[in-house]
Amino acid sequence: MNNNNPSDNVNTDIWGRKIETPVSKEEEKKEEPKKVEELNTPKILGNLGEDKTTPPVEAKPDIPALKNSSPQPNHNTFFNQADLSNQLNENNTLNNGMAAPKQPVPSQVQTPQPNVNVQANPNVSPATPTGTIPEEPALASKSIGKIKKDKQKSPLAMVILFTVLIATIFFIPEITPYFSDLLSKLNISDNSEVLEEVPTPSLPDDEEEEPLPEEPVIETYLIDPTVIAKYENIEISNVSKTMANNTYYFNYTLKNIDTQNGFDFATNRVYIDFYQDNTYLGRALINIDNLGAGGTTTMQSPIDESIYTNANSFQVVNRNVSDYPISELGTVITCEAPNRTLTYTFQDNKLVSIRDNYNYIKVDDNSYTVNFLNYQAKALRVEESGIATANALAIDTGFTYTATINYTTDVDLTGEDIYYYKKDTSKDVLNYEIESLGFTCH
Repeated sequence: MNNNNPSDNVNTDIWGRKIETPVSKEEEKKEEPKKVEELNTPKILGNLGEDKTTPPVEAKPDIPALKNSSPQPNHNTFFNQADLSNQLNENNTLNNGMAAPKQPVPSQVQTPQPNVNVQANPNVSPATPTGTIPEEPALASKSIGKIKKDKQKSPLAMVILFTVLIATIFFIPEITPYFSDLLSKLNISDNSEVLEEVPTPSLPDDEEEEPLPEEPVIETYLIDPTVIAKYENIEISNVSKTMANNTYYFNYTLKNIDTQNGFDFATNRVYIDFYQDNTYLGRALINIDNLGAGGTTTMQSPIDESIYTNANSFQVVNRNVSDYPISELGTVITCEAPNRTLTYTFQDNKLVSIRDNYNYIKVDDNSYTVNFLNYQAKALRVEESGIATANALAIDTGFTYTATINYTTDVDLTGEDIYYYKKDTSKDVLNYEIESLGFTCH
């Protein structure tokens, strides 16, 4: 059967082996050989099992293959099922001595050839031909680990623990004595004697803290003629409350016990504060300029009806001008007392003018005559200052006194009247002090 004569009609099986088919001479004359287009595949000669080397195949550039989403047939050869059936049929026909029909080979299909050096082994599947796309294995899920469940407990326990700890620290001073008593009953020392024996380190001389000045203790005195109150070198005695000409007064005697130096009341503003037991009722200003060394004078400070009726004690207090409250009144302040009205005008919070109206009501002829003569002389002195006009006029019920002061120049008239404040006096100072002299301001 195997004949290597090239003149014979030769076919190959699916493994590339030549199959010789006898043809009669008449058929050779009738059928002329058809030209078959050459395939771009190497020609393989020889039978299966011959030691033939496969000619080298030219390397082709790598072309990225497009992924086919259609299902691929599951087989190990590059032949599909139809081609394999046709080859088997032809092989059976040749084995039976019948000629197999020639199959036309399409010119556009290039059939890859298997490697002839591979021995036929039924247990080994043919290798995947060059140029085919191997089937990609299906992706499968794979477990790489397990996440443990969060077994953390609620933070409530930690919150309670810290709350108890903070409460214990906070109440240590209160609970320490109880623990000390418990330890003493159990004959256990709490080492308190060690702590008591530890000396407190003293600061260097240059770092010693200066002691804070102690606030002076203000003593309270009863309103009684036998009481003697003291403030620095000044003694206040013969205190009493009286009423005269519908005006209430607090009467007292001032004495400077310093026989070498006078006391300046214009700089040191000394007040008498009145109380009913511990209730503050009001104040009175000791409004004189100074008291000479060893000097004595009798004072009469106006007070209101509430102080006259209810006050039973007093204190002597020195107040600085900086301690005065800010006045909430306007640029014109009117201050009233029984039978007298004072009007103060301010500009830029400074005193610029004063108007005084006083009505004296006759009680007896002697006192009327004395007071009327005094006010006539006062009016003359005020007019002589050159910044004021003043007069005293007799009326049926007594007399009236009026004065108008315009501070065009800096003239001091406080010597004529304690209510005639100096030019440019602050509204805050005047309002606080004039109310301390028994007036009500608005």
